[in-house]
Amino acid sequence: MKELAEFLIEKIVKYPDRVSVDAKEEGDKITIDVKVAEEDIGRVIGRRGRMVQSLTQILRMKGLKIGKRVVMRVEGSRSGRDRKSGSSKYTAE
Repeated sequence: MKELAEFLIEKIVKYPDRVSVDAKEEGDKITIDVKVAEEDIGRVIGRRGRMVQSLTQILRMKGLKIGKRVVMRVEGSRSGRDRKSGSSKYTAE
């Protein structure tokens, strides 16, 4: 699941080297945390959240095959700043 998310997101963003994907499995739920450059967060979320919804839908389809629910959280951080003052977050369920 992590590899699929990473593959898809790296194809969308301008700075693929700054993409970080972590996946946590808790019971029947998989949470995918995605971190991208602040400049790329708009590309990943898309207009009205359509891109992130589409990405989440693809991951959910794979999750259905293994009987898991998928949640994707996207965070964009500015380099050189701490997380509290220089980040944006979006969650798609």
